[in-house]
Amino acid sequence: MAFNRIFWGILFWFDFRINDFDILPDIVGYILIFSGLSLLLQQNSHFISAQKLSIPLIVLSIFDVITLNIGFLGYFIFVGFTILNLLLVFHLCKGIEVWARFNAQYQLADLAMNRWKIYFIVSVVGAALVTGALIILPLAFLLIIPLLIANIIAIILLLTLMKNAQKELRY
Repeated sequence: MAFNRIFWGILFWFDFRINDFDILPDIVGYILIFSGLSLLLQQNSHFISAQKLSIPLIVLSIFDVITLNIGFLGYFIFVGFTILNLLLVFHLCKGIEVWARFNAQYQLADLAMNRWKIYFIVSVVGAALVTGALIILPLAFLLIIPLLIANIIAIILLLTLMKNAQKELRY
């Protein structure tokens, strides 16, 4: 049940917009993740840390819903959001790893940390691309499609990790 909620929460990270309206608002996703993590708090401290990180992400995702043109402040919100999101995914994956190792589910433990590494690399490259777009616009346009594909793959890999954790850890 817990990993199923987190699965659905991560699914809301996909950005589908119609006339600038986000069909899958991140705020709903982070609320679902918070809810799923609340069922895992007794398993290990990484899930506690992940849940604490989901609170400011819920607040910051409001800016994505209302789509304000806040210029340079928006860049700082993006950087803060990216760092908090990376920390949330780290603690989520690390929590799965610790719990899986405790239950002798070593393949799941390794999978969790591999998924974290992939998500980290794609997120850091994406953040660097956004920063680079402010400086070298043509380079950003050249890399945007491969990065979008990599981001979709990274999110799908996190989704499959949640399904594997639900199956293997029975939670």
